Amino acid sequence: GHFQAALADLQRGAAIAQQTGRERVLLMLVIESVPTLIELGRLSEATAAAVEGIERARLSGNAHMLLWAHSALACARLAGDVAAALEHAGEAVALDTKPDFHATGQPGWCLGAALTAAGNPDRAVPTLLDAFGGPQLAGMAPVDRPAAAADLIEAQLACNDVRAAEDALACAESAAARSGSAWAAAI
Repeated sequence: GHFQAALADLQRGAAIAQQTGRERVLLMLVIESVPTLIELGRLSEATAAAVEGIERARLSGNAHMLLWAHSALACARLAGDVAAALEHAGEAVALDTKPDFHATGQPGWCLGAALTAAGNPDRAVPTLLDAFGGPQLAGMAPVDRPAAAADLIEAQLACNDVRAAEDALACAESAAARSGSAWAAAI
C-alpha cells in the first residue's frame, strides 16, 4: 500500500541495473513498475513502462517475461482503451506460455478483466476462475487474492450471480485479514 515508496525503490533498482548491465533485472523492474504506476493513477507512465517491458522481453527472447509484459500492458490499457486491453491480453494468451511466479494468474486475469470491461462477463467468469485456480483463488499468491477477487466479483455481479460474488467476497475478506494490509482491506 506504500506505492510512492515502492515506485522510488523500483526506479532506484532499475537505475542500478542499468548502470551495472543487469538486463534481466532491469526487465523485471520495468514490468513490476506497471502495477505500481496504475495504483498511483499514472496510466500513461504505466503504459510506457509496459511497452518498454514488451520491447525488452522480445529482445531477451524470454517468453515468460513477454507474457508478463503483455499482461501488464493489458492492465494499464484497461482504464482507457478496452479494445487495446483485449488485444494485448489476447497476445499474452497467444504466447501459450505458462506464467512463472512473476505473472501468477496471467494471462487469464487480464483477459477476464478486459472481457468484463468489454461487456462480456459471461465469458470473463470462467476465464477468471480458471486463471485463479477456482473460486477459492487457490492458484493466486495470497497478496493478490483481494484484487483478484475484486475482478471476479465484478464479473459475477455483471452476470447477476450474487451468491457467487458473496462467496468471492468472503474469500477476499479472509485473504485481506490474513495479510494485515490496509491496502488489501480497501480492495
